[in-house]
Amino acid sequence: MAIAGMAAYANQIGQVSDAVAAGAQHREQRPAWAYAPHDSAVHSEFTLMLAELSDSDLSILAAWGNDLSTQGNLITNADAAKMFDDFNNAITAAYAERGASRPTATYYDSYDVQRVSSLLGFDQNALAAG
Repeated sequence: MAIAGMAAYANQIGQVSDAVAAGAQHREQRPAWAYAPHDSAVHSEFTLMLAELSDSDLSILAAWGNDLSTQGNLITNADAAKMFDDFNNAITAAYAERGASRPTATYYDSYDVQRVSSLLGFDQNALAAG
């Protein structure tokens, strides 16, 4: 009876299974899928800027963001912390748009961060300033 019931609903079960798998893959590729930006316009601007970076330059900013995130409450100014959150999420979104997962590395060269920041038109300390 159970086999007959499964056969009758095999198509629907398959669709549910596919939907669950697609949702899990979506979360894995876009871990910040449900992120609500503090400032939508700024977040969108960050996302557009980061989309133009090479994979190598994006990985430099990812390591910088990862390192800053692991240091806890290093950013004491509330507005700066919100801006950093938006920027850091934009890095994750840039990886998701490339179909890649954001690396977890935290090592970066300060010179490289300054170089990439200059390419984007800002000083690396602008986001972390208190």
